[in-house]
Amino acid sequence: MLNADTIVPVVMFVLIFSVPLVGILTKHQRAMAELAAQTARQDPMELQRMREEIAFLRDKVNEQTLALDNVRALAMGSGQERLGQASTPIVETNQQTNTQF
Repeated sequence: MLNADTIVPVVMFVLIFSVPLVGILTKHQRAMAELAAQTARQDPMELQRMREEIAFLRDKVNEQTLALDNVRALAMGSGQERLGQASTPIVETNQQTNTQF
């Protein structure tokens, strides 16, 4: 069942494709280690400054979102008021028209 004629091609196939794969994985692992070392060498004050800037920008986005929600609420409220004011004269006009006929 498993003889040398079937095992040798399978082993050769695995070796042919595993060598480049190991090389690619090793290169990737080296690049990731360099990236981790570079991150560790960064100035701690610069990292703190970036964190503060991100927090500031997050707060600014939250403020603008709340302001936009308030504007939408006011716009929807004034739109409903306009609809209520506009519907009253139309009803009165229809009633006046019906009474004149």
